[in-house]
Parts: sequence; structure tokens; C-alpha cells
Amino acid sequence: MTNLVYKELCSLKSSSDCYYNILKYLKKLQIEEFQDSETYIKKLLSENIVAKISQTKVTTVLVASKIENEESALLFSQNLP
Repeated sequence: MTNLVYKELCSLKSSSDCYYNILKYLKKLQIEEFQDSETYIKKLLSENIVAKISQTKVTTVLVASKIENEESALLFSQNLP
């Protein structure tokens, strides 16, 4: 999974594009002493992926990126927690 995420975020991209993509993926404002080496970035990604997988409680799930009003009403009518 780390290889796939790295490929999407950094492969064939400039160092600054890679950095901003990593920030966005990790949901961070900055990374102190960031290195643009593949090994370093994959280590960051791996730590994040392991943390997400290890969670015992899922706090959010993306259902859809854009939904119509009718679909939204249907979801809200389900009274999901």
C-alpha cells in the first residue's frame, strides 16, 4: 500500500509537489526536517497507514464526494450515529 500511495503522491513529481501532496495526505500543516528521499517518504506513509489500520474506532467514512439533495435527505433520514 505504501508503494501505491507513494507512486500517486510523489512519483514523477517535483519535490515541492510531492511535499504538498504528502502534507495533504497526512493532514498536517508542515513536516519538520522533511526529506524528499523515497525511503523517508515511504517511512512516513507506512507509519500513517499502520496507525489508521490499527484504529479500533472509525471516526469518519467518505460516502461520496458529491451527492444530490434527494440522496442527502435519504442519508439523514437513516438516523445514523
